[in-house]
Amino acid sequence: MSNDVIAFVQARQGEVKRTNLEAVSEGARLAAGLGGRCVAVVMGSGAAEAARRMGRHGAARAIAVDEPAVHDYNGDVYGRTLAEIARARDPRAVVLSATAAGKDLAPRVAARLQAGYAADCTGVELREGRIVARRPVYAGKAIAEVGFESPVAVLSLRPNNFEVREVEGEARSRPHPRSPRACAPTSSSSGRAGAPPPI
Repeated sequence: MSNDVIAFVQARQGEVKRTNLEAVSEGARLAAGLGGRCVAVVMGSGAAEAARRMGRHGAARAIAVDEPAVHDYNGDVYGRTLAEIARARDPRAVVLSATAAGKDLAPRVAARLQAGYAADCTGVELREGRIVARRPVYAGKAIAEVGFESPVAVLSLRPNNFEVREVEGEARSRPHPRSPRACAPTSSSSGRAGAPPPI
């Protein structure tokens, strides 16, 4: 297992919303604490263009998935594709913004990786090399701390709770190898293709 952190980013015509950049910046901070690197996985239309900019927010590498099947959000397609990339890279954590798409995608990825999952996190820290997440419970009246027993942790981050960092440089980016198994919808897909949820 590496000490890398994967940060999921959804692109739309090459543009990326700030909430996704929060996930990249927080992924980079977490990876630095672990002694690894942040790898941004950018999916959607114009992903290759967007991937090159992820280095400005701390990603050391970026993987672009710009197949037609991911131009519109489909939970099954996105889940299988992101999980396939994560299995190949064997990271310590996968982080996503808890947008409408992220809230749907994160548990799918966690299930495929058999990973612990913390939703709607408002803080993440390392304690003796272990990832600990903070998330609100009881309608925000209390904060729970969540640890992980699984080798990999999946975390969705509450939007507008994390800093977007600006640094010099570009991420080393490459396209994701074409994978018909990962990038084609299945008849049993529970994620309907079409206009993506707001990101």
